[in-house]
Amino acid sequence: MVDAAAFRRWKDTSDRAVFFIDAVDEARLAGHDLARVLLRFAQDVDPATKRVQLVLSSRNDIWTAEDERLLVRLLALPTDNPPVRVVRLEPLSLDDLKQYAKSNGVAQVDAFASAI
Repeated sequence: MVDAAAFRRWKDTSDRAVFFIDAVDEARLAGHDLARVLLRFAQDVDPATKRVQLVLSSRNDIWTAEDERLLVRLLALPTDNPPVRVVRLEPLSLDDLKQYAKSNGVAQVDAFASAI
């Protein structure tokens, strides 16, 4: 969700901004194209001239080295040592899932885990 007025105010400043593009993997499954999203972002924000931090979220097995190269190219980032850092989160184990369920008040943790 974008607050259009806040976005316009930010564009007139030299302030740093953080943008989140969530669920890249789910968007792909729904037929959305990462290149189109990044091109639109680049047109709207002009990251080459603005102080921008972009955070994208995706499952590990969906984000590829080609995606990183695409990001660098479309956002006109420097190709030598681009300011991109990929952080990978490991999937939850079954024990992690059960612990999370229990800490969130699920009474029948084993049945819950079996159902998903």
